[in-house]
Amino acid sequence: EHASETDLHAIIIELFEEEGGDIMPTIAERWVEQGRMESQEKVKQAEQKARQSEQKARQNEQKARQNEQKARQNEQRARQREKEAWELAFNNVRRTLAVLFAIERDQFDKRLQKLKLPALKELNNVVFEVETLAEFEATLTKLEAPPPDKGKSAPDEIDSISEI
Repeated sequence: EHASETDLHAIIIELFEEEGGDIMPTIAERWVEQGRMESQEKVKQAEQKARQSEQKARQNEQKARQNEQKARQNEQRARQREKEAWELAFNNVRRTLAVLFAIERDQFDKRLQKLKLPALKELNNVVFEVETLAEFEATLTKLEAPPPDKGKSAPDEIDSISEI
């Protein structure tokens, strides 16, 4: 038949007493050893997780540095494209004025160099629509004046050729 837990316990104690041993220290030693091994395993797992976390953190830092570098490169490319667009508009206005009105190319350079890219683009379009040099100069004067509500421009905008 089936032995109860109490019967098994009594039999084990009886066997150990016959052999002259003590069951409690042996069981306690096993429990301590088992606990020590489980603790060591948990420490190893925690150390492994910590190493993995550190590795992921290093990878994230590296990705962040790469993203920052890409952002700087993109910003640099954008500034270069804006500079090229500014120079193109500037030169187009100069050439068109020289051809249409038989003036020296550099006649308006000092004034044109102070303009921002949007104003130069507008002048580039207007230069084909004006009939006289006086009309062009009037438009240029309007574009040289800062807008009444805006005041200072955004710091990232190219203000003039001197910033390029």
